[in-house]
Amino acid sequence: MKGIEDRLRQDLTQFAQRAQPETIRPLRMPAPRRRARTARWLAPVAAAAAVVAVVACVTLVGHMSSRPATGAPAGMPAYYVVVVQTTSGSAEHPTSTGTANVYSSATGRLLDKVAVPSGPGLSGGSAITASANDRLFAITTGDGRIYLLRLTADGHSEGLQRLPAKDAMEGTIPALSPDGRYLAYLTQNCSDGCVFGVGVMRVAQPSAVKIWTQKNGASPEQVSWAGDSSQVMFGSQSDPQVQGLRYRLLTVTAPGGNLLAESRPIAFPATMSTGPVLLTSGGGTAVGATEQNNPSRHTVTGRIVELSRGTGRQRVLYVGTEHYTSKQGVPTGRQGSFCYVQSLAPAGVQPLVLCYQKFGRIVDGKFTPLPGKPGANTNRTTWDAAW
Repeated sequence: MKGIEDRLRQDLTQFAQRAQPETIRPLRMPAPRRRARTARWLAPVAAAAAVVAVVACVTLVGHMSSRPATGAPAGMPAYYVVVVQTTSGSAEHPTSTGTANVYSSATGRLLDKVAVPSGPGLSGGSAITASANDRLFAITTGDGRIYLLRLTADGHSEGLQRLPAKDAMEGTIPALSPDGRYLAYLTQNCSDGCVFGVGVMRVAQPSAVKIWTQKNGASPEQVSWAGDSSQVMFGSQSDPQVQGLRYRLLTVTAPGGNLLAESRPIAFPATMSTGPVLLTSGGGTAVGATEQNNPSRHTVTGRIVELSRGTGRQRVLYVGTEHYTSKQGVPTGRQGSFCYVQSLAPAGVQPLVLCYQKFGRIVDGKFTPLPGKPGANTNRTTWDAAW
């Protein structure tokens, strides 16, 4: 602006030197002169204003382009996917259809709907998991087939890819590693007595599968990656008399074979036993649900709890209480747990949850409902969600 002022001062000085006093009428400038002076005055000011406007626009555009295109808050995945499986036909000859519905996390708008191949005689439900890049999901159908779903940058499907997951258990909840390179899933082989285990495959080389089994024992449950792509956490109910699961860490670089011999136990409170216990992408924090029934008041209180693996300290992320009808103190019309974690965001602790049949996310202790839930799980319709 200093350069503009100097130029104006110079122009006015030159004009004063050229002008004659007698040619200037008192209190009134000649019209042509006045327009010329006005034009001279406005030209540099307009130029300066244009420069300021351009700078402001460039700054605004820079700020806008630095934000996610989806408008999702920081740390929240751009998309979440709800997979729904509906069974029809008779009990002797059931058939199933499945869809994967892609939603915007910021607006809840349905972006795409993908048909998931399924077949006859399904006994389990569909399940889904996500990797940390917002764009890769793994879907398991009721008959144990596993598909990869890839999304474009605007949330549309690039198609499904079936993975040759050997001995995948029906309805198993798979787990993609945070970097999306590996997939862990539960296995079952009943060719000569049922043998259960955990399988791990490279997504880029799905035929290379390593399987760890335990020949005498219950099926492992709830696989979840422990931070990086080197360890998988799974639950095991070694003692049927003890409530809840006991968790172990499996090193996937181990030779493969014996599930219990090549894993080690980790300590979690037995109270974190309602539904899955999932690890955050850093691996140092576990998130699960607790439940407390109060028969005298016909209420149940559910909590979403965060647990530090390093310190053992717990922090309540969400708490809610629901009334229910009961018969002799036992809840009626109840299906499964009242509150459990379905998926975790890759950054921070932002869980997708199902609490009291309400589907939504939890951020800063608050529950926000999300669209996509088709209704209560039944033997004819099952669903799962992930982001």
